[in-house]
Amino acid sequence: MMMKLVKMFSLIELLIVIAIIAILTGLLLPALNKARSSAYSAGCMNVQKQIGAAQSMYSGDWDEWILPNYAQKNDPYGTWPAILSGWTPAQKKNPPYGVFYNHRDGGTFLCPAEKRKAGWNKELWLGHFLGNPYLLGGPQEGNSLMFPFRKTGEVTRPSAAVFCGDSRLSAATRNSILFFYHRHGVGDDRSLTVYDRGPATNGLANLLFQDGHVEGRTYPSLQWSGESNPGIGILSEGIRKTE
Repeated sequence: MMMKLVKMFSLIELLIVIAIIAILTGLLLPALNKARSSAYSAGCMNVQKQIGAAQSMYSGDWDEWILPNYAQKNDPYGTWPAILSGWTPAQKKNPPYGVFYNHRDGGTFLCPAEKRKAGWNKELWLGHFLGNPYLLGGPQEGNSLMFPFRKTGEVTRPSAAVFCGDSRLSAATRNSILFFYHRHGVGDDRSLTVYDRGPATNGLANLLFQDGHVEGRTYPSLQWSGESNPGIGILSEGIRKTE
């Protein structure tokens, strides 16, 4: 009887194989992470485009009035996501616009790249997006400022007027780019409680504009030079000034 001889790997050969696998893994992981990040960013843009289409239909149903940021302040069902989703009594007669706000998990108003949970009594109770009070009008979260409600005719450049964007804030609106969250590409290192500085990363914040297009913006591209209050320039851009 002939016996087959089985060649055993030496320790050195095994270590070489393990080293090759480790090198290949190190080369592939960054590419996989980049692909996943790109997919998350694309998913976030798709959600915002859906919101843009919904708010356009809202204006068509309501005599060209732009969606207000609040029907009732400090009420999760009175915020612009809830209004757009048909939660308020005045909206019950309207057909659905394809978006849904859920106070338990944020519903449609979520960015796939954000790991923090949204919903009532969670870190981000409203969702992952922040409205622009200069465009939406009404009260803003956190103080007594009131912004004028607007019609679409007051938007002089719809492609420049910000409607909403990625946020790290549990609020419906705030009048500063400091509250946008630059979660795409490079992680934003700010905590949810830090409001007084821009992000220390080169990540992108996805912004929805009044004409329905979405684009990623870095923090430097949002801030106008010489601004004492970062964000007033970009947030009021493309909107007719109220005398």
